[in-house]
Amino acid sequence: MACIAVVAVAALRARAQDASSVSPNERALARQELDAGIAAARAGRWEDAHRSFARVYALVPTPSALLNLAGAQARTARLVAAAESYRRFLREALGPELESQRAAARAALAETQARTPHVRIRAEGLGPEDAVDVDGEPLSRASLGAPLPIDPGAHTARIRRGAVEVAHAEWSSAERDTREVRLRAPEERSPGRPPQSRAPARSAAITATPARDDDTEGSLLASPWLWIVTGVVIAAGAVSVGIAIDAGDAPEPYSGNLGRMEVE
Repeated sequence: MACIAVVAVAALRARAQDASSVSPNERALARQELDAGIAAARAGRWEDAHRSFARVYALVPTPSALLNLAGAQARTARLVAAAESYRRFLREALGPELESQRAAARAALAETQARTPHVRIRAEGLGPEDAVDVDGEPLSRASLGAPLPIDPGAHTARIRRGAVEVAHAEWSSAERDTREVRLRAPEERSPGRPPQSRAPARSAAITATPARDDDTEGSLLASPWLWIVTGVVIAAGAVSVGIAIDAGDAPEPYSGNLGRMEVE
């Protein structure tokens, strides 16, 4: 346990050094973006809140800033990124003094994972040089047939042979559902072989498991009032982080995970 505490202190000191290297202008910018993000979250403008919290974390990468970003990612259906942010927080925020924050992050991670849809991409007839991508991102063959986490919304899967698209599928995933998308690549022509009389397949069979009718209105992530509230002070060489969870029935006005930033 003592070893964990030492690691946590070292990690916080490293972040303090990172914060101290930020120029006064950028510290002022971080404070402005934090205030803007909190105001946007209070108004339900989560895309704006996400944009501001992402900039705060880029300027001052503290654990509490990461929690703010993770919450905004979850509220804007960036579920894959939100889960990764919560995992990163759990990897980096170590020590017994941070256990309450870790418990909240673990609960948020579990709910984010439960909301995340999955897709199984099955690609048939692949040649040695064929490549599969989902939404323009390359997909390794090791991922084919496995339940791939994906954000809710519209998606596209393709098989490309060199620069030519030879199979294509489009679908939409809802939270908590699982889909299977089948792509079939046309047979490769050998040198001297006449072209096939029919065009290559450009469609796919798509099956889906319907999303559960779970009521998410009362869930942990559905209300910003259950977010972790912290205070951060950015000074010449130190960052102090304190976190408390408001579990009261009557929520207080949203103040974000970071609270306010003060610059000496």
